[in-house]
Amino acid sequence: MTDKPAGKPLSSKAIEMMKPADKNKSNTGEKRGLRVSCGASGIKTFFYRYTSPVTNKLSQVKIGSFPQTSLAMARMKLQALKQIRKEGRCPATELKKEKLRLKEESQKPKIAELTIEGLVELYLTERIEDRKSVDGKIIPGARKKKGQLEVRRTLQNDAAAKLGKRIAAEVTRKDIVELVNGVIERGVKVQVGSLLREFSSA
Repeated sequence: MTDKPAGKPLSSKAIEMMKPADKNKSNTGEKRGLRVSCGASGIKTFFYRYTSPVTNKLSQVKIGSFPQTSLAMARMKLQALKQIRKEGRCPATELKKEKLRLKEESQKPKIAELTIEGLVELYLTERIEDRKSVDGKIIPGARKKKGQLEVRRTLQNDAAAKLGKRIAAEVTRKDIVELVNGVIERGVKVQVGSLLREFSSA
């Protein structure tokens, strides 16, 4: 089969009718540069073929597959790619850079979001309680033994028990007020100050 007659733009119907044996079809007029090919499996793919302003060589970039990418969508993407070329940049090079950036971004280690439970434990083991250094020496905690036990009991029985699974950064003032009210309702008002002080420090 031959290419579409010159001057006649692409149409969705013409693309649907394409067979693997057909040659590439191309757009004309203002949409010039948009091409569609039909692979051996019958998948139709849109491409933008152009002369790179960087290398002055013929290049092409894939725009998408039909019908997931409609002809109208392909034309919109074409205009965006043409704008890149108009600015003196090469669309293919730009897309490769973006893919590389996304790949590097995805390979960066993900920082686990700390829950209240994890935050409390970190505070207790790294600040309040005695701990061992890398050479085995005991580093005294910020509280004496009795105080260490009291802080752990206070934070675990109230903060960790009520908000433990919540992401620490997402806990609101309202959550803290409800936590405090719960302690007051239990009739242990004197513990509220200690709870708020340690929780704020954590």
